[in-house]
Amino acid sequence: MDNLKQLIENNREIFENEELPVGHKERFLKRVLADKVVVRDYLRVALYLCAASVVAFLILTPFILKDSVENGCPDGLADYKSVLKSRSSEVYLMADRLDSYNKDIVINTLDELVNEAIPFEDQLPMELDKITKSQLSQQYYCPKINGVEKLRGYVSQLLN
Repeated sequence: MDNLKQLIENNREIFENEELPVGHKERFLKRVLADKVVVRDYLRVALYLCAASVVAFLILTPFILKDSVENGCPDGLADYKSVLKSRSSEVYLMADRLDSYNKDIVINTLDELVNEAIPFEDQLPMELDKITKSQLSQQYYCPKINGVEKLRGYVSQLLN
């Protein structure tokens, strides 16, 4: 490698003054433009793939969020407490068919989920409007309802 470098340094004027072959410049520019076309095509394909992934995300997101919202929590001004009581009573009935050890565990867990020392509605300030109260009730009771549903799935697995 050093020999080549020395050869070029010693004979620099020969390399600089030598005429290039006919058509060399055109072939060089053609190759450079072809490389630019490849890069441009790559960027175009990357842009199409990004756009397709954004469209797919926008299409699929509502379905994913819809499934996570609809897993047992009613919308609107529903009576979350009565929904929680009815679903927990179903789990109580299912727990009666379990052996005593699992029955005690399920009932204790269910009592922790359902029973309140002070009802949630009594803890809310009177100044809140109905919409805010409804939103707070949903945020409070939905995790409890979902927990009862998960416990129901656990009990059904134990019964099978």
